[in-house]
Amino acid sequence: MRKHTLTTLAMALATTLTFAPSPNIQAITAPQPQPNHNTAPHAQLRTALPNAAASPAAEALGLSLGIYLDPIAKDYGNELVQFNALSGKKHGMIELFMDFGAGDPFDQPYLGYLLWFVDRQVPVEDRPVIMISWMPMNGKKAFGCDRDYALKEGVPPRTISQGLCDTYIRAYAKFFKKLPYRIIMKYGQEMSVMELPYWAPRFGQTPQDFIESWQRIHRIFKEEGVEGMEWFWGISTGSHPDTPENNHHRYYPGDEWVDWVGIIADNYYNLMWSPQPWREMNSFGDDLLWDFACRYAKPQMIHEMASVDTKESGKSKASWIKNAFADAPKYPYLRSMIYFNARDPQERNHYADFRITSSSAETGTMKPLPGFEAYKEAITSPLYKTDLPLAKDVTPPYKWCKKNTDTEVSISNTTLRLKVGQTGTVTIETKMHAKPWPVEMSAPAQFSVQIDNPLLSAPWGGTSNVKLKVLDDTPDGVYNLTLKLNGQDVPVSVLVGDVGNALPNQIFLPTMLNFK
Repeated sequence: MRKHTLTTLAMALATTLTFAPSPNIQAITAPQPQPNHNTAPHAQLRTALPNAAASPAAEALGLSLGIYLDPIAKDYGNELVQFNALSGKKHGMIELFMDFGAGDPFDQPYLGYLLWFVDRQVPVEDRPVIMISWMPMNGKKAFGCDRDYALKEGVPPRTISQGLCDTYIRAYAKFFKKLPYRIIMKYGQEMSVMELPYWAPRFGQTPQDFIESWQRIHRIFKEEGVEGMEWFWGISTGSHPDTPENNHHRYYPGDEWVDWVGIIADNYYNLMWSPQPWREMNSFGDDLLWDFACRYAKPQMIHEMASVDTKESGKSKASWIKNAFADAPKYPYLRSMIYFNARDPQERNHYADFRITSSSAETGTMKPLPGFEAYKEAITSPLYKTDLPLAKDVTPPYKWCKKNTDTEVSISNTTLRLKVGQTGTVTIETKMHAKPWPVEMSAPAQFSVQIDNPLLSAPWGGTSNVKLKVLDDTPDGVYNLTLKLNGQDVPVSVLVGDVGNALPNQIFLPTMLNFK
């Protein structure tokens, strides 16, 4: 059971009140809890939650499983069925790659061809969300771009933003509109990496040109009536070159154009063209996912994650996977992870082998490879879900700018100074708790109570205003009420009538409240 320890500062809680004697003031007690009066700055209560393995958001919402499988002609759907069966869990999302030379979408293109087999080979209840990684390269004049682009030649962002590939883009918008699938569009992934053929500076262009190309495509899809498509902005493991001008955040299209954000976390070790140190998944996440949470109130994905294997002591694909899935739930905005179950296609990266299963094309049936048993065991955790929630249902309402998920609680106006007939408000604000928190108030008969939000939702929390009205004929005095927040008693003091002489004599002491 999670325990939240709330430590108040001095002047936050009135645990003792002393008054100069006055014949017309009487102390009238009811429940217990806390103070601050409405003529002074609000006293704030904040929790200090011990860091835990899983964030409250992960406990409440979980993380969804995704998989990239090498496309197998005429058997792609069965590959997914076999992978789900081997791993013991359905994977709610698959990723497919497509460039601008994929052909006429109405003439059995690569994408449509693969989905044809998904339709016929995957049971309806197991149909995944389709993430399309749409890479602006290899454009063709016959399909609606301004000219033919050579193999692996990028389409300049400004070409797209100026409308010179509109015919091609509109054709695909109409194609996607007809698909009976939920689609997540990841346009121009890793846009800040100079090795990608569509990197804007390659053409003497800027991150702003990339942004404008993104926004134009987004507008075209909207004009064509493509409803429900979600847009994913996915970077690499960082930027290359890592300069201020090329920082990946400079390529961000803007909140209104983006539904998901995310990173890649591939451990190539010494197989990349530029050898890397052994990097656990959390080294990518700690650098980037916390930073993203502070910049963008958006749900996150790791849109590609994997590790190579090695026989070196302390380094193995199995241990990497075990650590990755154990660590991922600590990131509060991370909602999905896609394992890249394939080889790197490039010779310069030594065809780095990230696979945890063989394909049926190679062996006749899919078989486990090193790392698979660790993967299978890791995803048995109930935190790992089989379906991907809609972005709108898991979008956080605020940014999160600290590298832990300590639950935050703020309670103001816990000492009120009121006259008969007046109304005062106790405001409660919470952030990050795994279960809904009920808000209640116990008060003596001299008060009416109105609570505008009696249940603070999980995991993001919310605001609740408790309005206290002093009823007619209430005697002057000090009234002790009890606010109950998630079952924890918090004292509220209401001073009614002429208490000005008493206020300077209040003694405020710190106290400890435990939220469970």
